[in-house]
Amino acid sequence: MNTFIEADAVARITGYTSAAAFLRDRARIEAEQGFPLPMPTCRRPLKWRADQVKSWVQASGTPKQHNIHTGGNVVLLREAASA
Repeated sequence: MNTFIEADAVARITGYTSAAAFLRDRARIEAEQGFPLPMPTCRRPLKWRADQVKSWVQASGTPKQHNIHTGGNVVLLREAASA
C-alpha cells in the first residue's frame, strides 16, 4: 500500500528546514534534479508518494539547495553562522 505524505514530511526526509523552504525550491529540484512530482489528484494540500521521495533521496542524496534570499537579515545571519 502506498503512503502519501505532505510537504512537512517531504521537507524532513529531504533535509529542508521547513515545508515552506521545500515548497519554495520545489519547482527547481523537480526540473533540475528530477525530484518526484506530487500526486496529480491532490491539489491542496499537495501530497507525494513516500516511497518515491525516499527512493529519490537514496539515489540522489539530499537536494542541492540554492541560497534563496528571503530577506537581508536572514541571509546575513546564515552567512555569519557559517563563517
